[in-house]
Amino acid sequence: MRYLFALPHAGYLRNFESTLTLLARRGHDVVLALGSTGKPALREPDRRLAELEGSLPRLQVVPGIERSGAFKKQDRRARELRSWLDYMRYFDPAFARAGGLRERAAEAIDVQTIELTRAAAAQPGGLDALRASVAEEEAGLPVPDAALRLVGQQAPDAVLVSPLMQKGVPQAAYLRAARQLGVPCGLSVASWDNLTTSTLIHGDPDLVTVWNAFQRAEAARLHGVASERVAVVGSPMHDLWFASEPASSRAEFCARAGLSDERPYVLYVGSSPHIAPAEERWVGRWVGAIRAAGSDEVARAAILVRPHPHNRFDLDAHPGVVVQPLPDGLTVGHAAHQEYFDTIHHAAAVVGINTSAMIEAGIVGRGVHVLLAGELRDAHEGRPHFDYLVSAGGGLLRTADTVADHVAGLARSLRGEDGLERRRRADRFLGAFIRPNGLDRPVTPMMADALESLAGGYAAATPAWSSASSQM
Repeated sequence: MRYLFALPHAGYLRNFESTLTLLARRGHDVVLALGSTGKPALREPDRRLAELEGSLPRLQVVPGIERSGAFKKQDRRARELRSWLDYMRYFDPAFARAGGLRERAAEAIDVQTIELTRAAAAQPGGLDALRASVAEEEAGLPVPDAALRLVGQQAPDAVLVSPLMQKGVPQAAYLRAARQLGVPCGLSVASWDNLTTSTLIHGDPDLVTVWNAFQRAEAARLHGVASERVAVVGSPMHDLWFASEPASSRAEFCARAGLSDERPYVLYVGSSPHIAPAEERWVGRWVGAIRAAGSDEVARAAILVRPHPHNRFDLDAHPGVVVQPLPDGLTVGHAAHQEYFDTIHHAAAVVGINTSAMIEAGIVGRGVHVLLAGELRDAHEGRPHFDYLVSAGGGLLRTADTVADHVAGLARSLRGEDGLERRRRADRFLGAFIRPNGLDRPVTPMMADALESLAGGYAAATPAWSSASSQM
């Protein structure tokens, strides 16, 4: 089989390297179309991609259609209409608490369009009529020549895209080109929040691979994808986490990080500026509050702060706090993953805003504590996908509405009293959300099976091995 897999940039190797590798090793030809390259933030992923291309003769990298000026011009109206449809989705009752997401979607459209949408939403049936009209115009636009040319030249047995659901990523053109040329096409959902916090699914894929039954329901409820087109495979990107072991002792890691090996540490994992714009200020207040809460264990514990790569924190005014700066860009190499794994493994507890890091902490077996208070509360409860962290499989997180309850939970983790509880909690969550077909079953082979079914003409059938539909 021959696959054309379109990604915006090499940073998505974090999500799909294992899948691309396995397809190539199974004897398939994989053509990877990248939308951009050469940016400073992408140098490390580009280096990793070059290594991968050198080690896999069946992997070929080609420029994506996004690099064509003619494509951008021809696709402009389609992108405008898709952005309008994306904005309208946030008027759905499912997003009643997601005002921040609606405001972010509004950034991609003009003031007149926003006013027209709001006026339609105020009338019974008005928004449905407007949505249908905009969708009809978008569907009637011609498929960009660059997309037809690339798909036609590569002659794949299947076209795949990811993430698709991202503002400004024109990957719908690949799917529409595949449709016109009679080539099966699919979407591989890249991350656990894409279906709720990003754009709509545009382009009518034959197959959508998702992590779990919750995402299958989201694909149907929020995007109108028929359930028989959705394959519940799990998260292939986390296979590496399940297989990892610490590479350094606690003493070695603490020496490298500038921490004392004599005290346990709490790891704070930060998020991006657009999710938590006031995070540095909030972290300082959080440190002061938990230090003053009356718990000797928490007052004496060290705190290691790991900001998002696009954030910089200055917490020198807080004794016992060490900031672990990260490169200003995406990291995909083994060394970066190993250091991150060791950072979580040697922590006594994990706190923060970064929800993806919370999942990774659960895999490693660390308790995740969240204080639902302060100006960053919306960064949690204002995001629909956050609910899964507190409900799927009984919930992964230990949440608290007060500093006192939050500190009490941290103290238990620092004393090592919650080990069995947190492992059971994590396993229930991971079994429902990350590996719904079995905690002991790597996801990548199942992902490859689903893509082989797509290329073989069985896109309408959910693979028989997917038993996750009952794990809601």
